[in-house]
Amino acid sequence: MALSKVIENLDNTPTDSLQTTTYFTEPQLEEKGYFSHYYNQNADYKIHAEKNPLMSIREALKDIGHEDNSRNISRYRKAMRFNDLENRPYQIVEIILPKIPLFLFFFAPIISLILWLLYVRHPFNFMEHLVFTFHIFTFFFLSLFILIGVVSISFGLISWEIPTAIILGIGGPYYLYKAMRRFYNQGIFITFLKFTFINFVFFLLFTMSALLFIIGSVFIGA
Repeated sequence: MALSKVIENLDNTPTDSLQTTTYFTEPQLEEKGYFSHYYNQNADYKIHAEKNPLMSIREALKDIGHEDNSRNISRYRKAMRFNDLENRPYQIVEIILPKIPLFLFFFAPIISLILWLLYVRHPFNFMEHLVFTFHIFTFFFLSLFILIGVVSISFGLISWEIPTAIILGIGGPYYLYKAMRRFYNQGIFITFLKFTFINFVFFLLFTMSALLFIIGSVFIGA
């Protein structure tokens, strides 16, 4: 009876609990090309780090059966950083937010050039467009300081998402549209088209730069 009960318990055991994760050995990885090697090694490290969050890097490498060297340590640390960003995505905002002044400083000449092309028939030179751009960016700076202040004095009661949506997602675009209407003195429809194009370019530049900063925070800051 006892033996039959043990067999029954084994039959009823979920198959997932009997499965163990297998990882690529270093000889297997060395047989692959560079990109395949890098991708599979990091994928294994991410899975292992997620399953064993309390293990140190050296203990993890020993558990996987990989050599304890600087390259493997660095890649395992990056995998841990990726897992951390996936589990706490609000860190992305914390990475990007302090870099916004840098974004705006480098974007100002590009946005001014686009404005100069959009309003080429108007009697404004490049420097006047640049002054207008810095005026708009000043509003964004002030909005940023208000955003940081509101979140800081809330003691965790207010998250980043709501103030960001209100101040930068609604107030910023509205202010830009009204400023373009007043400064360039064009009709509603033409101004809206140019406003939409400027926002698209800015969003594209901002997204590309943000991705670079996020990747840099993982590969350099990890």
